[in-house]
Amino acid sequence: MFTGVGPFALHIAKWCHASVIAIDINPDAISLLEESIKLNKLLGEITPVCADAHDYVRNNFDKDANRVIMNHPSGSHEFIMDACQALAPGGTLHFYEFAGGEDPERAFSARITDLIESTDRRIDTISRIRRVRDSAPYEYQMVADVRLR
Repeated sequence: MFTGVGPFALHIAKWCHASVIAIDINPDAISLLEESIKLNKLLGEITPVCADAHDYVRNNFDKDANRVIMNHPSGSHEFIMDACQALAPGGTLHFYEFAGGEDPERAFSARITDLIESTDRRIDTISRIRRVRDSAPYEYQMVADVRLR
């Protein structure tokens, strides 16, 4: 979801025999991804999709994706229901969002737990939470790797 020009999709398909569906609403980004696919020698395959992630995921997935990467830190929470619909039992969600305060890891863990529990899914484990980068004083871009039941 929100692949942009496909940096995650390209790295995954470069090193793994994976089937990656890369979704973005921006046609220019998808066009650049298509060019990158031609230029790179990939082990896996990438299917670029120019669409609204809400619509595409709702109409094409039903708990059958192994992983979902949600790397849009200011808007991922709006797509959590779609990601949970897409993920197979035991699937992993890589969720990015901004968090701050004295203990951003704890706040972020509580946030992702609340978001997922607002759907019909439950968390098996949160295997990792980390700060990706500083975005402002006492605010960080965070990522959580979450395995769903």
